[in-house]
Amino acid sequence: MYNINTKSTLITLCLLIMAFTANAFTSGPIRYEKVPTEGLLGLFEEREAIVHSTTQEITGDIAIPYNVSRSLTNWKITAIREYAFQNCKLTGVELSPALRTIGQWAFYDCTRLKSVKTKRGLKFIENNAFNGCRSLETFVFPESLKLIGEHAFRNCESLQSVELYDELTSIREWAFYGCKSLSSVSIKSPIIEISAGCFSFCSSLKEITLPRSVRTIRQSAFEYSGLEVVHMDKFVSKIENLAFASTNLHTIYLHAPVPPEASFIVMNGCPERITLHVPAGSKQAYNAHPYWSQFIIVADL
Repeated sequence: MYNINTKSTLITLCLLIMAFTANAFTSGPIRYEKVPTEGLLGLFEEREAIVHSTTQEITGDIAIPYNVSRSLTNWKITAIREYAFQNCKLTGVELSPALRTIGQWAFYDCTRLKSVKTKRGLKFIENNAFNGCRSLETFVFPESLKLIGEHAFRNCESLQSVELYDELTSIREWAFYGCKSLSSVSIKSPIIEISAGCFSFCSSLKEITLPRSVRTIRQSAFEYSGLEVVHMDKFVSKIENLAFASTNLHTIYLHAPVPPEASFIVMNGCPERITLHVPAGSKQAYNAHPYWSQFIIVADL
């Protein structure tokens, strides 16, 4: 015989299942969860829902719809929740312009996923969203994107290029760590720092131009990347430990008239073999700096 506590637990569990069922619906192989809203639900009124999970194994390509009609209501699909497609066998995903958020771990370890097509409207790619998608070759980053979370594209070993636009305000730590095929990075956004480990172990990345908004390059930002040439604007004021460690750097273009704060372990190579281009009139300041004075300084910018 069940005791009172056991019965209470079973009743609570049943109520939770009933509540979820009432707030969820299925269309094809995808289960959606309704987003709670205030007020009565009017006929044909558009409300929001999110991708919750899959009801069966999905292979090949899939398109996340703009909306799904159920019970005389259009449910606009605005997010993919955490773990929704984890370990799936998808090869391609197309997102609608209604989608604003890709949740944490949403496509984690989808090792067959090769391409993701987005539309303007996507704002947030959360932590680990595409971590471990080793076959991902192309990802269209929309101009509306505001945030790329921690480890969001970690170990996306086939990703070849990244182009980021004006509305992006934050690229979190280790976002592109281990993207060993990444050879082209264009950042047009007003980010103020390159976060820790952001492009670490990107062995195909040979050259990069940082946006003029960048003030700080965090620890290990480009460690073990393939960098040979880097362009930094005049507002860079701090470069943290190991930021360029174990790279192939031979040329730095640094437009800052005042030498940035830097320690002796910014890189673990031989700075005396690296040519440092600085603004005309700044050579004396760089020669007087305990770290930057070790470089071959050319004042020609």
